[in-house]
Amino acid sequence: MDAPPPIPELPKITAESKHHPHVTFITAVDNDSLKVPETILGNQHHGALSWFFAQAISGKADGNQNGRLERDELESFLTQKVSNQMNFIQNPKLLPRADNVSVFHLGPVSSKPTPAQQPLTADIAIVVQNGTAPSGLKPARVVNSSQTFDLRFQLTGRRADVFNHTGDKITTLPSGAAYRWQPVIDKTRLLKTLETQFDMRLKPIQITLREGGFLHFSLSPGNQAEGLNALTVLSLAPTGYLQFLYPLSDYNDPVVVRRFPLLLPPMEISPPLGGEHFVVMLCRSVATGLHELLARVQPQLPLSHLHNNRCQIGQYAVFSD
Repeated sequence: MDAPPPIPELPKITAESKHHPHVTFITAVDNDSLKVPETILGNQHHGALSWFFAQAISGKADGNQNGRLERDELESFLTQKVSNQMNFIQNPKLLPRADNVSVFHLGPVSSKPTPAQQPLTADIAIVVQNGTAPSGLKPARVVNSSQTFDLRFQLTGRRADVFNHTGDKITTLPSGAAYRWQPVIDKTRLLKTLETQFDMRLKPIQITLREGGFLHFSLSPGNQAEGLNALTVLSLAPTGYLQFLYPLSDYNDPVVVRRFPLLLPPMEISPPLGGEHFVVMLCRSVATGLHELLARVQPQLPLSHLHNNRCQIGQYAVFSD
């Protein structure tokens, strides 16, 4: 019996290879020995690259809203979205890199997409070790630790230590209290929705600080020529509690920033300690409705007020102990 033919490898492209300017080379991984698993998107199994590529050519990656998809926009969008969705085990590759050659003509981009056009965010996948999850959690589904997950709850007696998908400890909760688990799940879903449905060109950062230390924020848009200067800043505590940080009427904060970079007052790290996220939104128009609703809907952020606006969004994770 003849041996099966060898599996073909990806073509080797080196820095010295000559690229045709009209050809864009995309692979699902940056190493041809890696196997690419499917993931859950829209509550169904999909390949992450094909899912986000479809989003990119539908206009989601058109950061400068010029009706054309440039190669650097496509690379940035696919690299960030796929890597985040696949817990950084899958990193797509696109060549040539770092140029603004237009690869797709998208046509006019609608400024007011209808709600039906907005993709669904998948239920949050949780792993529960040494016990069972309290009933009534939503939108959440329990998976085993060999599957892709968003949160891991490790139960020890009456305590549940909560970890994110990269193994960072977020917080500690009572093991059987659904009302304490739910805000953490809501927070995770909100962050995931922002990652998958909005322009995340404000680069994410992750830092670690100790209790009593100070966090300093300096904010600036990626491209000031786009006129995105209506600023909103909020924090999501390790427990899921949402706090509106900017603009605050008590401090007469201007809703439109006239000069960048903007330095926010230092913030002292205090309990509850763990994984806190700061969400920064720079928009073309003031998100008035969002500001009015923030205090009443935490952490179910009314995202419709962002869908009908032109915004760049960033997430900044701060882990404290």
